Amino acid sequence: MTVGTSETGAATAGAARLLPPATEESIRMLLSEGHTDAEIRRRTGVDVRTAARRRKEGGFGPATRRRRPNRKHPKEQQVQALITEGLSNGEVHRRTGADRSAIRRIRQQLGIAYVPPKLPPLEEKWEQRTRPVEGGHLEWLGERAKRSGTPVMRYREKSHSPAGIAFRQRTGRDPVGQVRAECDYPHCVAPAHVDDEPGRQRTREQLRYLTGGAERPARCRHGHDQNEHGRYQPDGTAYCEACRRERKRSRRTADEQPGGPA
Repeated sequence: MTVGTSETGAATAGAARLLPPATEESIRMLLSEGHTDAEIRRRTGVDVRTAARRRKEGGFGPATRRRRPNRKHPKEQQVQALITEGLSNGEVHRRTGADRSAIRRIRQQLGIAYVPPKLPPLEEKWEQRTRPVEGGHLEWLGERAKRSGTPVMRYREKSHSPAGIAFRQRTGRDPVGQVRAECDYPHCVAPAHVDDEPGRQRTREQLRYLTGGAERPARCRHGHDQNEHGRYQPDGTAYCEACRRERKRSRRTADEQPGGPA
């Protein structure tokens, strides 16, 4: 029984080695040219083991053509130029649209190590998003708050005020309170045009006196200390911030009452 099984297996193996003459000729030709067993399988359709067996039987030795030459990427020259300039893989991808794996391969071929992208300094990023406007103003080209349109800027996962950055450039110190421009250009971020709360109030107080306004009383009619709560409007008119807040609070309360304003 064992002998019969062995004879059947030998017959099957012998039949498996029989190939059409044209295929045999193609295999011998490819082996003589130095192609790999995998390449012979791709071109002729025979099993890799069959190609290896023909290699051994014919004494062809190891393959000399290991793989097909890599085709150049359509944007290879452009990618090479940007990598040579020192750009990161992400920036090269953004500018060229080339696949990141191809960019990594080209970088490796050039022998240029990957350099993680560096974030620009806060002031440099701010400058990149401003544009000079006639009259010495600076227009903000970056992100804005949805409701108010106030310029905002994100840097290292934090939100910054472009007007506040402009104020620090001019004064060398951090602002106190809200920073905004006193000029007539909406949301101007020119350093010479912005001021913080104390500076803004000093400028408006000076304007009040220059236009013939009287000195502000020490207390408002409701008794609030004006050294703490006193403010000036852009034209120099004095008002009490505490009274203004109380009026707003009263209006909100009235609106929330049943039967109040819709």
